Amino acid sequence: MSLDGPADAAAPPAGSGEGLLALAFHLPQFHRIAENDAWWEPGFTEWTHLARARAWRPGHRVRQPVPPLGRYDLLDPAVMPAQWALAQAHGLDGFLVWDYWLGGGRRLLERPLAQALARRLPFRYALAWANHSWADQLRRRRLAEQRYLGRADYAAHFEASRPHLESEHYVRIGGRPLVFVYKPEHIPDFAVWVDAWREGCARAGLPPPFLVGDLVNFRSRVPAGLDAWSCAFGFWTNWRKLWLNWIKEKARTKLRIQSSPQHFDFERLTAGFVPPEAPAEFVPTVLTGWDTTPRHGRNGVIVDGLNPAVFRRHLDAAGAHLRRHAGSGRPPLLFVKSWNEWAEGNLLEPDSVHGDALLREFAAFAQAQREAADGTAPCG
Repeated sequence: MSLDGPADAAAPPAGSGEGLLALAFHLPQFHRIAENDAWWEPGFTEWTHLARARAWRPGHRVRQPVPPLGRYDLLDPAVMPAQWALAQAHGLDGFLVWDYWLGGGRRLLERPLAQALARRLPFRYALAWANHSWADQLRRRRLAEQRYLGRADYAAHFEASRPHLESEHYVRIGGRPLVFVYKPEHIPDFAVWVDAWREGCARAGLPPPFLVGDLVNFRSRVPAGLDAWSCAFGFWTNWRKLWLNWIKEKARTKLRIQSSPQHFDFERLTAGFVPPEAPAEFVPTVLTGWDTTPRHGRNGVIVDGLNPAVFRRHLDAAGAHLRRHAGSGRPPLLFVKSWNEWAEGNLLEPDSVHGDALLREFAAFAQAQREAADGTAPCG
């Protein structure tokens, strides 16, 4: 199994070996768009949330950007190549860039990838369809609705995406362009969507897409048509909740009030993220933190206890799954949540709390994983 596509001229992709194909979710909301100007305020970007973030209790620190990337505008053509260079140097193979196709030809936050494509910027990526409506949770208002309009619209989505799938920088698995779907169960005619994209690839002379969908939880029914599946977002299970969170949830549900954010412990939250019985088709996901208070204020969630050692144990649990299924013919895929979700506190970019320690820990893990697969280091 290989990560296909021509390597950037400067260096081959780090994950071209058998041991690991690591892709990090990438948020493109770091540039100005007219919709956010109208919904929020002129000049709004993800940085706006972060600039207003506050500590909610002693010891709580909101992660802020530091060099070498700092605060950036993704429409600056130097930024995405710099992100890719930093990611590649630390063992990542590419990004899963969120694709906000809302139906009826409406697409948001598409300009950074369009610019990267037009300029042929060195930036390895695949599309991750964020098939959900946009909402302002603090004000309880719907901003933009996700619509499912049937085969013709799914075909239009494919055609709008086709230039990306044909790009020399697009991530492919066994020659097939990788496409991630956030919530396949939300698509009422998912089989029709799959068929439309397969037909589109055939018409374009492309191999069929390698489809990965995220499920609600590990025991959810896997929709037909998926080549692999993950549970990248289904980790808020009841047994991981602290008793204080139960009280806050009841108050929020019954009385519609919440006085402060909920808190979780990182190790407790991520325990069992990769069940030992997970099949080869399961793609493990590793978290890089969690703090949604910059975006949601008192309605947010804070995960405490993240440090490089804890992060490495989390990585090693995912790596053990990949080693268990080595030789199965399945790609050794690993998802990282996330590269730059700053207003939700999950990120690998250097920050004011951890510096580049998480990046360095990931690089050490990736090297060990690949050496183990190559037989140059013991599996353990």
